[in-house]
Amino acid sequence: MKKILIIYGPRGGFTEQVADSLKSQFSRKFDAKSLPGSMVTSSTFREFDLVIFGIATLGQDSWNAGRQDIDVNQIQVIINKFDFTGKRVAIFGLGNSILYPEHFCDDMGIMEEILQGKNISIIGYTSTYGYDFKDSKALRKNQFCGLALDNDTEHEKTESRITAWVDAITTVLEK
Repeated sequence: MKKILIIYGPRGGFTEQVADSLKSQFSRKFDAKSLPGSMVTSSTFREFDLVIFGIATLGQDSWNAGRQDIDVNQIQVIINKFDFTGKRVAIFGLGNSILYPEHFCDDMGIMEEILQGKNISIIGYTSTYGYDFKDSKALRKNQFCGLALDNDTEHEKTESRITAWVDAITTVLEK
C-alpha cells in the first residue's frame, strides 16, 4: 500500500483542517498520515511515496517574510536539507482572494519554486477555473501549482475542491 505524508503549517486553523480532510480522504485507498511541520525531521520522509506540503499565505506573514510560526519554519528547514530525489510531491495552499487578490496563495508558489530545484516530480496542479483573484505567485500559465483554497471567503467550495484534487492525485498514484 502506498504511503502519503501530509505536512502542514501553521497549526490550529484552516491549514490543519484541510490537512485532516486530505488525510481522511486519502486513507480510503492509501496509508495516509498528517503532521505539523514542527513534528517532522528529514528522516520522516524516507518511507513515503508522496509528500504533500500545506501552507497558508497569511497577509504580510509570507514564506519569505521571516515571521512564520514554528511549523512553517521547520518546513523550510526540511525542504532545504532533504534530498527529494525520486519523490513525488504535491502542494496545497490557503489564501484570501478578497483581502489579498494580488497575492492569492503566493506561498504555495514560492514553495513550488524551491521544490523544483530538488529533482522531484510535482503533481497535483489545478485549474484556475472558478477562482476570482488578480494575481498569484502560484500561477503557472492557466493552473495553480497545487490545490488553492480560500476557506475564508469561499468555504462552501473547499470540500468539493479537496475531493476533486484527491481523485486526481489518486489516479496518478494508481498508475
